Amino acid sequence: MGNRKGQSKSGLIKLMKRIWLRQFFFAIVVLAVGIYFSAKLHTAPLIAGLVWAMLDSGVVLGAPIYAFEAPVERTRMLILKMFLVRIALAVITTSLMLSLKLRLMETLLGFILLHIFFIINLKFSREQENK
Repeated sequence: MGNRKGQSKSGLIKLMKRIWLRQFFFAIVVLAVGIYFSAKLHTAPLIAGLVWAMLDSGVVLGAPIYAFEAPVERTRMLILKMFLVRIALAVITTSLMLSLKLRLMETLLGFILLHIFFIINLKFSREQENK
């Protein structure tokens, strides 16, 4: 990410925390709606998907903070580690849901919904930053 537009590391951390908190509040809303519309109270897969998405968002938002002042070689290694951690989270969550014989559809639905909001959240944060 570099020192773009004179942004300091503390400013970057503040921005990432704000984005992550918006994600957290939207996850609570999705969970509340899921519980409300759930006919049989099968919310464990939805909760697993939301937790997976929040952890994934934390990894994605935390990587630029660690790579802020790092040299290019170290930044490439951090990107690779971030990719591997995200793949590991996906494999662990999916295999856990399958081993517990829980429905994977709700897990993926929670993950995808939160990531759609993540993209919207990043767009609005970008627009606020440009003002």
